[in-house]
Amino acid sequence: MRSRWAGETDPIGFDVELEGLGGFPDDRARYSLKIADSPAGIYVVEETLQRKTGDQPWQWVFQRQNRRRTMGEYGDVDPYEPTILYRVWRQDGRVNRASPGPAFAKEVARNLSSFGYYHLEVSALKALGTGQNRDRIGYYGEWMPDFIAWIKSEAENADVYASLLTEMREILPELDDILVTQVKSEEQGIAMSFRGHRGYISALDLSDGTLFSLGMLCMMRGSRRPAVLCIEEPETGLHPRRLRWLFDHLMALAYPPEGETPTQVFLSTHSPYLVDFFGNMPECVQVFEQSEGRTRVSPLKKLQEEGLHLTPEPDEPIGRLWATGLYESL
Repeated sequence: MRSRWAGETDPIGFDVELEGLGGFPDDRARYSLKIADSPAGIYVVEETLQRKTGDQPWQWVFQRQNRRRTMGEYGDVDPYEPTILYRVWRQDGRVNRASPGPAFAKEVARNLSSFGYYHLEVSALKALGTGQNRDRIGYYGEWMPDFIAWIKSEAENADVYASLLTEMREILPELDDILVTQVKSEEQGIAMSFRGHRGYISALDLSDGTLFSLGMLCMMRGSRRPAVLCIEEPETGLHPRRLRWLFDHLMALAYPPEGETPTQVFLSTHSPYLVDFFGNMPECVQVFEQSEGRTRVSPLKKLQEEGLHLTPEPDEPIGRLWATGLYESL
């Protein structure tokens, strides 16, 4: 918790370049965002968007700095408000959507919205939904009842729900149905019914592992499946025997059947058992080591070949070797 006397944090941010934008096939985009935290909350330090057409030089679409100001076709902005891209994507009434700048910015926002970033927490997975259907769960797993309601209520999502149910039955063979329960007019929850059992079990009484498994599947399903999926510690709350199930589903996203669009998956983990599954693909593993406030990232294959001067066998337990500290300080 931050007190009102606490100082501000150092800014953090990212830069990204995009090409192949729908409706703008000859253009590239360069988007930059920096944010910081203060006693008053998170605020935007800097947000910029540039556009490059063909061989022409880069042109500014907008530049936003850490101050209140009027930004013409984007309206009045305040550092403590969300990003310009969020405003454009949500069709805020202050944006002149007929202008070329916001039209280009919206296409950039559409592309960035295909990035999914999650760190599931059981408290969020057990929480009630808002009562409004959603096509994606939240960062911590919130809104899962709203997502389940969406795929069950829309006819075009029938296959999505059938797939979700089938995959949950891989770990819960007696599962009959996933129910959406109406708590209040503006709140809904989820429950599960099982063959041979009367009634149903609400989310509050389901095991953490069951909810984590359902949350993982919800991340992977729906019409807005992420083009890039980032997951922090997906093993949290899962029984060790379910790690292979999780690994196989993530691999199916990255290497789908021919004709389907693959999803690039990034995951962070502290589980040597999960890392062991990458034994025959060590080039996919990066080792993070923090020292004196800095984080160093090293490809596992480089540590093995240059640091240890060895070429490991494909079936060598790389996760357990990592857990012993073998790769530290190399």
